[in-house]
Formats: sequence, C-alpha cells, structure tokens
Amino acid sequence: MRKLTIRRRAGALFAAAILSLAALSLASCESTKTAKQILSSITYTAHVNSLEPEVFSTIYGNLYLDVSSEEFIKAGFRWGDIANVKFLGHELNLPVVPWYSYVQAREPAIIAYQDGNGKPTDNIALAINMGDFTTTYGIGSIVIQGDSTYYWIPNPDIKFPITFNFTMEEKFGYMQQYLIANMKYTDNRDDFENLTDEEFANFRKVDGKRIDKVYRSSTPIKDDSNRNTYADEAARKAGVTVILNLADTQSSAEKVPGFYDTYYSKQTIGYFPMGADPLSPNYREALASAFKFMINNKGIYLIHCDDGLTRTAYMCAILQSLQGASADEVVDGFMESYRNYYGIKKNSERYRTISKNTIVKILSEMFEVDDIYNSNLEIQARQYLRSLGLTSAEIGQLASNIR
Repeated sequence: MRKLTIRRRAGALFAAAILSLAALSLASCESTKTAKQILSSITYTAHVNSLEPEVFSTIYGNLYLDVSSEEFIKAGFRWGDIANVKFLGHELNLPVVPWYSYVQAREPAIIAYQDGNGKPTDNIALAINMGDFTTTYGIGSIVIQGDSTYYWIPNPDIKFPITFNFTMEEKFGYMQQYLIANMKYTDNRDDFENLTDEEFANFRKVDGKRIDKVYRSSTPIKDDSNRNTYADEAARKAGVTVILNLADTQSSAEKVPGFYDTYYSKQTIGYFPMGADPLSPNYREALASAFKFMINNKGIYLIHCDDGLTRTAYMCAILQSLQGASADEVVDGFMESYRNYYGIKKNSERYRTISKNTIVKILSEMFEVDDIYNSNLEIQARQYLRSLGLTSAEIGQLASNIR
C-alpha cells in the first residue's frame, strides 16, 4: 500500500451537490420500499491491515483504510451522505465528508478526501474532528518517543486485518450541514487578490491586551499549501527569533527540501508535534513543554503548525485568555484564519456555526467550563496552565515574556 500524502482540500461545488441530489432523488423511485432497497444495496468492505504510521495511522489517531476515495465514491457513496459502518462490534452512522472540519468537534466521520478540483483523492479515513479515532474505539494506544516520533501499539484483542463494512444509511442525510461547512480550498496566490502576503500565509500578530511579542502563521517550511515562502518572509520582516513548531519533529522538519535556506532555520526552534485531541495526555504534555520553552527562551515568538487553524489557534487562545482577552476577542482571533483561507465573513451563518463548533466548544472543554462567554478567561487560563504542571512563578514569567 502506498504511503499517503494527504493535503488540505475541502469542498465540492455547490452546483455539483445539487445536481447529484436531483439525480438520486428518492422521488424518482417507484416507492419508499424500492428506494430503501436501492440504497441498502450500496455497500463496501474495506480493511486496516496494521497501525503502521503514515500508512494506516497518523499521530492524530486517524485510520486510513485500504480503499481509495475514488473507489468509495464509485461504489455509490457521496459527500453529504450518512453511511452505516460496522467493525469490531461497533456500529456507527457517520457522515461522508471531504475534511475533518465538516463535522463538529468531537464528532467522528468518514473522510473521502477531495483534491482542489473537487475530485476524490487518496484513501478514505475514519477520524474524529479534534479527537482520536484509534484510541476512542479501542484499537490501539500511541507511544510518542523522546524525539517526538511515534508508533501505535494495537490493543491485545486486536487482530489484523480489521474489517469495516459500509452500507448506505441515509442518502444526503448530512447535506444541510455539508453545504454550510462547504468551503472551497485553494493554494493559488492569485485567488486571494484581496489579501496581503501576510494574510495569505495566515501570518499575523496575536491580538491581546497584554501581548506584543507573539505571532502565528501557517508552516513557513513545508510547501503543502504554497504558503511557506510567504510565511518565512513575514517572519523575517517581523523579526521573529523564537519559533514553536507544533506539527513536526526536528528530524522531519530538517529533511524538508530547502530547510537550511530559510530565515526560519537560523532561529531558535522548539519542536512539539501534537495530536488532534486537546484533552489527550500527549497533547497536554506537548503543550506544557511548548509553554516552558517560551518561558526559557525570550524573544519575538512565532507559533505555527501546518495551516495555523487548530493547534496553533488553541495555544494562542490560551495566551490571549491569560492576558485578559474577552471571549469575543478570542473567537475573532480564531476565526481570522477562516477569513484568510475561505473568506468567511464575521457574523455570517458560517462564522457562527464554525466558531460554536470549534473554538467555543473546545476551549470550554479545555478550561472545564460550561461556556467561555460566561467565564473569567484569565482565571481559567491560569488554572489550566497549573493543571499542565506550570508553577505560579512560571506562569508569571510566561505572561511577562509575551508582553
């Protein structure tokens, strides 16, 4: 099985979804019974043959199956459908979507990836948005080594291959949510004439009442989204001297072609690759190490992951909260990335839906509060940092370093 090279692609065209809906409308069936018979005949069987990293598993706990997205779509499943999947005694009804952000945080999904033209690409995956599918469903546990590389240990009762049986549950049952979340991804600079180079790179200073030395961005080294050179140049212009990489190990970063030619490579860099679940022990350990790195290395900071949409965003939200930002300011800082990537406008339906299901939900969970809008975020941030193992003196130093 080939090694997967998943890129960040989201969104088939709205018209294509509507045409598919019309073509497969249940009204065209002779009866409800006939329709159900037709839909139940849409089935597929796939397997996971091991937990080999980057082949069948990722650091985030996603599972890649031995079937391509193209084959899955040809079998009759479409983006916006709900499919029933059975495996290891579990039975789930999951939406078929092209990317994790199409479902709410903590929700599982079948990911049938799309390329930039809305066509299926790479192998399908089972994943949880901001969660860990492999651990949640009792398949294995992750071990992250001292050099931040990782491997999975299958649980004792797991035997390979694991079989996954898919059956159509509800045609277009997730279409309303799919269309709300549907966002066209492009990495072509010419498609963003209204953005500065810094905005295209998702590069900006972290807003906050008492923050003046922290920037955030997409990756300045990997060319997956064609933004790396813009991010690297923006870091140079901003005078960044200390970098926190939340996506890569040192060895993987240094193997990126052209790494040593970047401004980035000449700075003080800490590597803290994180999974997708902010509540997992590994994520919390990496985050604690990242904050302590900031405490021990004064300078002008840059925090980044791959896109700067989640791992970077939650770390920055904690720093904003620590320095007295309001919930509105934290949410606006998070959603600025969605404006830069997808043109999401403030206070639009998509803005409200995305923010509610991501930053509001996840930060409330991290801070163990019912709602960040009804909480003193500065107090909650300090309590959270103490829960990570930081002392009051270290928290004070962190706050001082970023002013």
